[in-house]
Amino acid sequence: MKKYKYLTIFISFLFFSCNEKILTIEKNEINIGKLRTNEKKEINIQINNESNTSINILKIQPSCKCIINNNLKTTKTLKPNDVFELKITYKSEEKGDFNETIVIYSDSEKPFEIIKIKSSVI
Repeated sequence: MKKYKYLTIFISFLFFSCNEKILTIEKNEINIGKLRTNEKKEINIQINNESNTSINILKIQPSCKCIINNNLKTTKTLKPNDVFELKITYKSEEKGDFNETIVIYSDSEKPFEIIKIKSSVI
C-alpha cells in the first residue's frame, strides 16, 4: 500500500511539473544608448512560451507615456513553444538619463516579468 502512495505522489509531481507555464523574455534589460530630444527608437522584445501549455499575456504596462506598445493592444495567447515579438517605440521627450520599465502580466507561473529600459537623452 505504501508503494502505491509514493507512486501516486511521484506521478502527480510529474504531471504538474510538465504543465508549468514558463514565459521567458529575451532581454530583461535594454540599454538604448544616447538619443536626441524627440527622437524615436524602435525596440523589439522576444517573448517565449517554453511550456507544454498555452500562456495568456494579459497586459503590457509601460511606466510612462514615452513607451508606446505598437502591436499588442489586447490579450495574446501563446501556444506551447510559441515566440512573440513585442514591438515598442520609445520617444525621448526630455534631456537627461532615464530608467523606465515595461511590465508584462500573464497567467504563467511568474505572473509578471519586468523589462528595464535605460538611455540618455542629449
